[in-house]
Amino acid sequence: MKLKKNKKIRKIKNNLIFQYYEDFFEVLGEFRLPLFLLVSVLFIGTFGYMMLSRGDFINSFYMTIITVATIGFGEILQNSDSKVGRIFTSFLSIGGIGFYTTSLTVLVRAILKRDILYLIKYINMLESIQKLKNHIIIISFNDITSKIIDSLRSNNIDFVLLEERKELEEKIIKNYSIRYYIIGDIFSKEVISASNILAAKGAVIALDDSIKRTAVLVSLRLIRPNKEDFFIYVLANNDEEAEKYKNLGANAAIIPSKIIASRLSSYIFHQTYSFVSELLDKISYGEEKEIDIIEINVDNNSVLVNKRIDQLTIRKKFNSTIIAIVRNEDLIVSIKPDMEILPGDRLIIFGKTKNLKDIQNTLKDNQTQLILN
Repeated sequence: MKLKKNKKIRKIKNNLIFQYYEDFFEVLGEFRLPLFLLVSVLFIGTFGYMMLSRGDFINSFYMTIITVATIGFGEILQNSDSKVGRIFTSFLSIGGIGFYTTSLTVLVRAILKRDILYLIKYINMLESIQKLKNHIIIISFNDITSKIIDSLRSNNIDFVLLEERKELEEKIIKNYSIRYYIIGDIFSKEVISASNILAAKGAVIALDDSIKRTAVLVSLRLIRPNKEDFFIYVLANNDEEAEKYKNLGANAAIIPSKIIASRLSSYIFHQTYSFVSELLDKISYGEEKEIDIIEINVDNNSVLVNKRIDQLTIRKKFNSTIIAIVRNEDLIVSIKPDMEILPGDRLIIFGKTKNLKDIQNTLKDNQTQLILN
């Protein structure tokens, strides 16, 4: 049963690529007639000159090439300057002209029908997307997502942009040089799955229309139902809409106007210590690169359980500080060295970004390194 499910997922995931391959081979199919004409003209010409020269294949083939190509190096083959030879050469030249005009017509038609270079580039891009891991899927390109893209780039995080408006493709490529993008029906499983959603870390939905946001949210959550494994952040217009998105499976719904108002208010109310306010803002919004704050959840199996703060290597080895502990929804900011860590605690740690990443990696690989020997 599991094997059948995996095959079904793989089939959906590769469906969009398959469609572009079909378009590519359809364009290549336009060149079958010119190729057939070329082979026919070369065969007839070579065979005819071989009959005239009594079996000289190399010179017969060469004579055919210079005749069809209208190079005109003269009658170099035996008997090619005879009446029969010149009549044959004349008809072969007419056949060469027919070949060129037909090929040109087919070439122009193929280019006008679909840009073959574009297809090759797009197929290669779709194939590259399938190799991504822990990337972010961004749905819809606008002023907000353009800033998100800048932030992801500065942090070396891969992303795939899904956009339904074909007219934005040139802007996406030329102005923003976005490496991975898919233009198409963002509500379809083919397009969503082509973004390699099964290997993605999360998604940001920034569509203008609330109905479209709802439809995409439901589609994403059906494919990736676990909120912990795959986050979804959605833009909302108001609190009621935000609550609806959360009920449908969004990890969080962000109201842009509310965020802007809160940020401006923080500057108004904290003028006397604007540096701290601005620093916390930068950390919250990912604008600060050197310093960050992380949250570590302590589960029942963690080596941190029942350990005192002064037994940890977080300060001595990683040069970071536990600034608070969230316990039963209460925020403890007075952290004492002899305080014990309990199951369910959330440690709020402040430090340099590199050191905090080392702490997170240590938690994944070998938690005992966080405890003093």
